[in-house]
Amino acid sequence: MKITILAIGTRGDVQPLVALGQGLCAAGHHVTLAAPENYASLVHNTPIDFVKLPVDPQALLKTELGMGLIDTGYNVAILTRKMIRALEPIGERSLSVMWDACQGADVIVYSILALPAHFFAERLGIPAFLVCLQPLYRTRDFPSIFVPFGARLTGRANWMTHLLVEQVFWQSTRPTVSQWLQNLGPFKAPYLGPFRQMHLQQHPILCGFSPAVVPKPRDWGNSVTVTGYWFLNQAHEWQPPQKLVDFLGAGPPPICVGFGSMNAFSLEERISVALDAIARCGQRAILLTGWSGVSNSALPDDVFAIDQVPHDWLFPQVKAVIHHGGAGTTAAVLRSGVPSIVAPFFFDQFFWGRRVAALNVGPTPIPWKSLSVDALSGAIRQTTDNLTLRYRAIALGQRIRAEDGVGHAVQAIERHVSAAPHWQHRPVPFGNLYL
Repeated sequence: MKITILAIGTRGDVQPLVALGQGLCAAGHHVTLAAPENYASLVHNTPIDFVKLPVDPQALLKTELGMGLIDTGYNVAILTRKMIRALEPIGERSLSVMWDACQGADVIVYSILALPAHFFAERLGIPAFLVCLQPLYRTRDFPSIFVPFGARLTGRANWMTHLLVEQVFWQSTRPTVSQWLQNLGPFKAPYLGPFRQMHLQQHPILCGFSPAVVPKPRDWGNSVTVTGYWFLNQAHEWQPPQKLVDFLGAGPPPICVGFGSMNAFSLEERISVALDAIARCGQRAILLTGWSGVSNSALPDDVFAIDQVPHDWLFPQVKAVIHHGGAGTTAAVLRSGVPSIVAPFFFDQFFWGRRVAALNVGPTPIPWKSLSVDALSGAIRQTTDNLTLRYRAIALGQRIRAEDGVGHAVQAIERHVSAAPHWQHRPVPFGNLYL
């Protein structure tokens, strides 16, 4: 099969889909990945064809609108509005590139930020799979991950939080998407979006996270597959710089500090707080600078800074990881079997911080605005001194490493597509209002 994968977002959003693409190639399929140009290197020396999307996540996060995301916290409405405004200038160009990338495809696989692909598939009469790297699909078992502090609600109230978040996201994107879809002829997106149709017709959804971390809700049917995480294994082909190897060998395992794409938000003060807290606890540190550009020349001898290191190479060699709670980083830490200290900024990061604490593989998350030397040093001591927490992290890591998330996802795609009659698209009354 010819499969087009549409991936929009930061590295943590794109890298799992590259891993899925490699698994599909290994199963004999032809894969085209459309993603931001920043991530072209992820498909280097792979059989995946790459189509660059005209969006630069790093540049967007450094704009005034992008910097404003950091103040949104739990407010999904403001977060979505700011995010869409930041994407607006390149929205129609990205839609055109994604549409072109889908021509000739037999199957479309798309991330939530590439939701218009649902309409592309209907127009082309081919199957499409929505990818969720977070539990975004509606359920009565728990509220939307954007509900503050993991509030306990009734089943019906939980369901309504998912409908509300769906509409916040869709209504923010609808004007641009609806206008662009007019290019395809007499084709109009429903005012309230595609979600009810997807639910009623059981469009397949691939959840790229571990059931050991988020068990599948009782009301997710067979069309929703919780596959396990999709990891891009890089450790075996990466050569570490000798200075990093020497640092790791010169003392006890350090604590790793890395805020991923959040480093675009000029976090020098927060990084300083983290390093001060680590020093207060008598620990060494490795600082993953990412986009922040911090230099070793400004750091003490017991701190080593490096821009990027494959997580599967580094994390098993550290004592704990202080991070922002992004889906990709959280998955990598959990797989490594070491504890997490999560300092969430926005979006799904609060949810993952709560899951880390609920699974007892890390302390209660500390929102970045509350990040202080006192609070963080207390969390570090709890993490390093609590043997039960460390043993639970080791056990969870073993369970995750035993999963074959990519293999299960490939099988799910092949299984759904083989049911050919299921993919004969029924006419959709686009003028109707869907919930």
